[in-house]
Amino acid sequence: MTNRTVRIEDADEPVARIVLDRPPLNVLTTAMLEELAEAIDSLAGRTDLKAVAIAAEGKAFSAGVDVHDHVDEKVRPMIAAFHGVFRRLADFESVTVAVVHGPALGGGCELAAFCDLVLASDAARFGQPEIDLALFPPIAAAAFPYFVNGKKTLELLLTGEAIEAREAERIGLANRVAPAEELDAGIAALRSDRRGHLAVAASLTIAEYLLPGWLVGLRTHQEGLGQPPTEFTMTATNSERVASMVSSGAVDLGFVEGPDAPQGLRHRLVGVDELV
Repeated sequence: MTNRTVRIEDADEPVARIVLDRPPLNVLTTAMLEELAEAIDSLAGRTDLKAVAIAAEGKAFSAGVDVHDHVDEKVRPMIAAFHGVFRRLADFESVTVAVVHGPALGGGCELAAFCDLVLASDAARFGQPEIDLALFPPIAAAAFPYFVNGKKTLELLLTGEAIEAREAERIGLANRVAPAEELDAGIAALRSDRRGHLAVAASLTIAEYLLPGWLVGLRTHQEGLGQPPTEFTMTATNSERVASMVSSGAVDLGFVEGPDAPQGLRHRLVGVDELV
């Protein structure tokens, strides 16, 4: 297939690489998210795989999901593809490592943060700018409090400001920060591991032990009783209620409609029936 935007390197090695290849900013389209899901699937189930590094070409790790895929006729397929990536990462049996060499914003920040480990260059930046469009990032709202304290999570989500790599390391959003040229050395260290630490770590992934509440909520409508979810919209001014519902797993990942959002741009929250 031509014009692929995700590729796999070192597919047969103990540490494989999935590379986002839509430079310069690696904006995530629905098609790109589907390719990313396919790449994860192709590496799943391998008992010899120590880790998978998710890296990127261009000057950014990812600037987030393409705004053109948020309009009415495209938003459902985009959400399904976005959810699909995170479900696969949650179920992945080997360690996942985000290698962030530049900005990771919006959905790109969520993708990096959801990996088990985050290696960042000193030029990396992390942020959730959705609030600038009167939107709310439910994955970040649900996941960040497990490794960033609640107040810092609210600051990141409510201000939309990006933080530097060292600050991300300080608050727990990144594990290691190093010059860009040294990031590959970190991956090489994973390849040379001889002590079995990665095998143990693989059974202690974020999704299984640290994020059970929201993950259950994410899967409820498709993997539970097979019933379609009830949809409702909430304005961005209801941020406290939204954050509470998302963090408790009461709602699925989706979008929040805000009064200042561009025309035709909606964010929906998917909730279980009894909450409506």
